[in-house]
Parts: sequence; structure tokens; C-alpha cells
Amino acid sequence: MYDEIAQEAPLTPVVPDLLLAPRMSLLQPELIEKTIEGMGALGLHDFISQQFSMPEGTFGRLTGAVMGLINLLPNKRAIELLDIAEHDDVLEIGFGPGLALRKMSQLARTGRITGVDRSPTMFRQAQTRNRAAIQRGKTEANPGHLRVPVAGKRIR
Repeated sequence: MYDEIAQEAPLTPVVPDLLLAPRMSLLQPELIEKTIEGMGALGLHDFISQQFSMPEGTFGRLTGAVMGLINLLPNKRAIELLDIAEHDDVLEIGFGPGLALRKMSQLARTGRITGVDRSPTMFRQAQTRNRAAIQRGKTEANPGHLRVPVAGKRIR
């Protein structure tokens, strides 16, 4: 599952995110019915698990909103424990919808916040949410995998 590559359109610069466009409905009943039609409980569980592992498409955008809510307090606590100073540089692996990137860039006034996430959907949400900090060169959101060598093996 870690080596899956999203089957979405190529990444484009700062695309308005569906979650940030109030005139559009995230919950399109016909799309939900079509997606889960004929899916048993295990199939639905696998689908939801896949979306939290690699959010993509309409459901991925919805998953990003849910992730933002679920991780709000844990991210807040982690940022407090990091005790980010104004000159610190920070790397966030798996930034999701980019809420923590935004908060860290406010704390590290002269530092730089860099993040990587393998989901193109999460990349676009974070890119949209952090547009001003990215344009100022304060924050960098990167799509793709982070490969780290460990004892002759690579972690993906």
C-alpha cells in the first residue's frame, strides 16, 4: 500500500480546493450511492481505510476535512512540545490538509517550514491553505514520497 501512486490528474499550481468553495456541495448523494453501491461492510471499511492512507478525489477532499478536525488537538499539542522558535526550520512528513504547516509558519517567523505528503489531494489542500506563506518563501509544500535510507533499506 505504501508504494501506490495516486491515479489523479497531474498536479497544477494552486487550484481552488473543493473544500474552500462554499457554493459546491461535497456530499453529492448520487456519487456516494454509486461509490458504495454493492460494497459490503468489509469493502466499505477498506475504502475508508484507503482514503485515510492516500486521500484522493472527492472523497479524499472530504477525508482531508475530517483529518483536519481529528488531528486538530494532537497537532496543537505536538507543536507545543516542539517549542518552535522564530528562527527554527521544521520538516513535517505527511502534512495532510496543511493546518499544522500554517500554524508552524506563524511561529517560525524567520525560519522555514517544509513539508512532504504523498497524496496529490492533500498537497493541493495544503497549497491552497498556505498560499501566502508559500508565495513569501516561508513555507514549502512538496508532493511525493520521502525516502530515508535505514540499514541498507529504504522506508517509503
